[in-house]
Formats: sequence, structure tokens, C-alpha cells
Amino acid sequence: MDVAELDRILLVSAGVLLVAILAVQLSGKLGLPSLLIYLGMGLLLGESGLGIQFEDAQLAHALGFAALVIILTEGGLTTRWNEVRPVMPLGVVLATVGVAVSVGIVALIAHFLLGLDWQISVLLGAVQ
Repeated sequence: MDVAELDRILLVSAGVLLVAILAVQLSGKLGLPSLLIYLGMGLLLGESGLGIQFEDAQLAHALGFAALVIILTEGGLTTRWNEVRPVMPLGVVLATVGVAVSVGIVALIAHFLLGLDWQISVLLGAVQ
């Protein structure tokens, strides 16, 4: 890698970072989720947009996990408790009853359609 190529990479990276910062500001004003704007940026920068080639699946996997960590951290740090408190009962119901119903449906399907034992069916429902 020569200096000119490094300069191009740094210039593009700085541009993407600047657009990402502007996207957060825009999403706040428009009421859109910033993830939607980031998805659009990825489409524009990808092979079908500007044509940036990216073929390293392991690096994409690592970058995806890093982005997920940043997104979840940002969401947790910027959410106010007075916004969470009113929907907490519904969240608890979805986290318990919703999971139990989901496990039950998958276990029933696995037992009756696939002919698996109940223990394996419930285990399959729990890990789905």
C-alpha cells in the first residue's frame, strides 16, 4: 500500500464518518431511525452503488459485530428512563409469554410434523 492509496482510504473514511454524523442529525429532525439511514448509506457505498468492492467475509462479520455493539451502547445510553417506564410491563410480558408461546409452537411443530421426542422438540423450540 502506497501513500496515495492510504490517502484515498483516509479521505473516504473521513467522508463516510462525516455523512454518518450528519445522518444522525437528520434522523433526529425527521424522526427516522438512524439505522435506516445507515442502511441506505451502506447500499449507496456498496457494489450496487458507488462500486466499492468488499469480499472479506470475516472482516465484514467483525465489523458487523463492532457496529452492533456501538448501536446497542448508543441506544442504551441515550434512552431516558421516563421513556422506558411506561412500556416496561408490555416488555416483560413479551419477554416471558411471547417466548413461551414461541417455544411451544416450535415444539408442537417439531413433535407432530417431524416426529421428534418432546424433550428434543422443546429443546429445538428453546434454541430457535
